[in-house]
Amino acid sequence: MPTYYELGESALRAWFNNFVATATASGNVGVLGLSPADVTNFNTTNTNYSADVAAYTAAHDASEAATTSKNASYRAAFDLVKLWANKWQANPAVTPELKQQLGLVVRDTSPTPRPLFAPTELSGSGNGVGTVRLRWNSNGNLSGVTYLVQSRAVGGNWSLLTASTKTRLAIGNLAMVPTEFRVIAERRGLLSEPSYAVVIYAEGTGSSTFQLAA
Repeated sequence: MPTYYELGESALRAWFNNFVATATASGNVGVLGLSPADVTNFNTTNTNYSADVAAYTAAHDASEAATTSKNASYRAAFDLVKLWANKWQANPAVTPELKQQLGLVVRDTSPTPRPLFAPTELSGSGNGVGTVRLRWNSNGNLSGVTYLVQSRAVGGNWSLLTASTKTRLAIGNLAMVPTEFRVIAERRGLLSEPSYAVVIYAEGTGSSTFQLAA
């Protein structure tokens, strides 16, 4: 049988009640050496303990009920906000200013631009009669992209030569001098970084001789 200091609080309450009742029984007071003051102290302590346990139990039950009620109210408020916030967000008659006053997030309905990537693997060759053939890798750019082909004399200023939605093309009537080429992806006014530049000898028949950083 466990001793009193091994008992939990709920078990100790019943144990203590029996302890006091037995100790203060008329036939046991003398044997246990208890004075009238001791008996009063035993009974008062037991009475206070019982009253406090009862008060605690009532408060605990009330707290649980209050917590349950609070959680239910929270869920009702949350569901109400969710219902009407979604309706108002979808209603064009509800202005962004009113949404802001309501404490709602004002959604940005403008489409998010898809990123543009610099074309890669640009290469080309001249055919000896002023025509250059170029090709490059789209590098993950999706449909709707236009590729701007720029050119310059080696060391000069870049200028737009032509534009294409394809990743390969032939360009004729070029000056028969070494020329740099690069490609930029464009969509709705947004531009990617330029590709690396290549130098092509338009009068030659070989592929580009080397690459330069744009």
